[in-house]
Amino acid sequence: MKRTTLALFISILALFFRTYVAYHGPIEPDESVYITAASQYNLAARQGDWKQILDSTYNFEHPQFYKLVYAVGLIAGKPILNTASIHGGNDIQTIAYWHHLFVLRMISVVFGAATVFLVSLINPLAGLFLAIDTYAIKYTSVIYLEALPAFTSLAALMAALKSLKAYQISSRNRKVWIGWLVLSSLLLGMAAASKYIYSLVGIVIIISIIIQGWKHKSVSLIGLACWGLLTLAFFFIFDPILWHNPLSELVKSVNFNFNYSVGQDVKEAGYPFWQPIKWLMISIPQYAITPAAFFLNKGDYFISADSFIFILALVGLLDIFKENKPMFIWLVVGLVFLLLWNTKWPQYILLILVPFCISAAYGFNFLHKRLIKWNNTLKERRNLTTIG
Repeated sequence: MKRTTLALFISILALFFRTYVAYHGPIEPDESVYITAASQYNLAARQGDWKQILDSTYNFEHPQFYKLVYAVGLIAGKPILNTASIHGGNDIQTIAYWHHLFVLRMISVVFGAATVFLVSLINPLAGLFLAIDTYAIKYTSVIYLEALPAFTSLAALMAALKSLKAYQISSRNRKVWIGWLVLSSLLLGMAAASKYIYSLVGIVIIISIIIQGWKHKSVSLIGLACWGLLTLAFFFIFDPILWHNPLSELVKSVNFNFNYSVGQDVKEAGYPFWQPIKWLMISIPQYAITPAAFFLNKGDYFISADSFIFILALVGLLDIFKENKPMFIWLVVGLVFLLLWNTKWPQYILLILVPFCISAAYGFNFLHKRLIKWNNTLKERRNLTTIG
């Protein structure tokens, strides 16, 4: 109960930081893309023109689910008929219908705070680090495609591990462990149908279940096979653009991302392969005067602790490996992908911020224990000196 209460307080803090940036942060360049997609889907739904959603070619490089969630967020207000006035760098309040945009930003804010809540349940200190990380704040406070899949991918891993634990406790209680397994598939399907890169957590789930369920090899493999098929089914359901021509539409979308990764925009940015590590090392305000792939604003993040979190995460690597294998696997798998993938946009690091902050929590605990030990040793020496 105490941990739940603490997690709630930390997530409220995260909600405050994100709401502040959602209200005050200037328009980010890619926001216009997702606002346009959401407004098109919203208008089509109002007119009952479902074919327009199924056959949409706008922003086809990303799956549809999160953009459809944004479209639902526009239902309460008047439809947005023109997004031409949305330009990167402009204050959100300068847009005539800025209240609509703020609602969409708040959808991201809620998912961002919910992710902090889940992490805080695992480790309150890790939740606090995620709450104050400037990249986590920024990209779960704007109309981007990060906040929802960041939440559902974490929840999918937690549900999968719950399923394995429930099976190990009592394999006969099928409703419990099968329920958790289905929930994991549902959540990961949502994540993949929001942004492809978050499907990598599926690899983490597979490796983790195999490692932790080695005593039940055949059952674990059968369970993973069913889980994988269900995940694919949910991915298909949550990405309606695939309904007509699943394979061809998916190939076209994925090919775009591969071609983009070796395209002109990425080449002009000129980021080195280790750029994701650099994003993790330095808070956003320090990048405000540095040319980047797209507009980055200082905002007001209140706390710039990213470098501190980075150092702690390095210190905590050994302990997270020993004590939390799934999170260590997530960190390694995600970081390897980010280093190898040519596109190095800063929002991509949200893929690994959860295990990264958990590693930082382990690092803090390690240093804290060493500090107490060192302090006790000094006291003992002083006492011996006094006695002598």
